[in-house]
Amino acid sequence: MVNEKHAKSAQAIGADALMVTGHEAAAHGGDVTSLVLVPAIAKAVDIPVIATGGFANGQGLMAALALGAEGVAMGSRFATSQESALHHSVKEVITGKSENDTIYSKNFDGLYARVLKTPASIKATKRPMNFALALIKSLKAAKMVDLPLPKLIAGVFEQFIGQSQGLITDIPTVDEIIQRIIQEADKTLIALQKKAS
Repeated sequence: MVNEKHAKSAQAIGADALMVTGHEAAAHGGDVTSLVLVPAIAKAVDIPVIATGGFANGQGLMAALALGAEGVAMGSRFATSQESALHHSVKEVITGKSENDTIYSKNFDGLYARVLKTPASIKATKRPMNFALALIKSLKAAKMVDLPLPKLIAGVFEQFIGQSQGLITDIPTVDEIIQRIIQEADKTLIALQKKAS
């Protein structure tokens, strides 16, 4: 969900929870940042909100909970885990990038999307893309090299990355990421309690 109207409609038709996608997110986020969007939608609906867009650590988890979310989705963080299907060289590139190294453009695939800033993505977003033609060419190229469709799709999405890439500096296992997030969240909570007392 990227706006209150869609969130209320989803709740009305029976959604059990909402993924609220802030502007910082990879791929197709909305125009409003998570800091504003998450509490606005959490206030407008009676079902759980999962915040996504800009979250990659325990501090982000705690911030999302404080904003009214029930949890977070950390796509960019888990995309750079050891278990992720993302190519290792792409993971390495991401760990060396900052939060400023993304492009938000509708010229990548016809819809506004956030992608990794690379020479290829800069070139690809200079002018609008003909999505149908790109799909046909991609399928032909995949057939020539006997590339299975799932791997083709994964390759297309390799360039999608959120601004949280600036918080990603390593390529740990999923278990290490989860344990780290729990420890960071605990430390953040203790620090906030000390400040409050």
